[in-house]
Amino acid sequence: MTMNSKIEKLGLRLNKTIDGIDQQASKWVARSLDKHLSIGITGFSGSGKSTFITSLIHQLKYSNHAHLGGFLPARDERLLGVELQALDDLPLFDYQQGIRALADDPPLWPPSTTHISGCRLVIEYKKKSMLPTFTGETRRFTLELRDYPGEWLLDIAMLQQDYRQWSLDTAALCSKGIR
Repeated sequence: MTMNSKIEKLGLRLNKTIDGIDQQASKWVARSLDKHLSIGITGFSGSGKSTFITSLIHQLKYSNHAHLGGFLPARDERLLGVELQALDDLPLFDYQQGIRALADDPPLWPPSTTHISGCRLVIEYKKKSMLPTFTGETRRFTLELRDYPGEWLLDIAMLQQDYRQWSLDTAALCSKGIR
């Protein structure tokens, strides 16, 4: 191997290392400036998942009328806005349908979850610090909510089993009497 090829090889490795460091630094800066949280909401049918999600969205969108003492941007009146967006991979959670049901006369519970859906809430708020910085005056917090039908909880035990094993386990449970 010639000296030139060794230098070229070393240069390529150095470039890859620098690119990797640059990518990691970019991710770190993005994460430190804008926050992102994904939450899956599940529970048995009728447990209030749709009502909870509808209420959470509404409380955030209209936080100036809400009592969100634990959410500091709302409590300190620094919340600038909440934008409801669809997720790329799921149907949009029907917030409007839930609000219509709750506001009906007489009020009704929002319809039960029958299929997976979700939404993204982009929450923009003013920074707490009064000192302007290179990062700007506002921050964004992205909250993804995924609404799962409650009946899916019954299927969790089956995820690690094939049909034969599930059948044997079910037959054994049935032979033990009332559970």
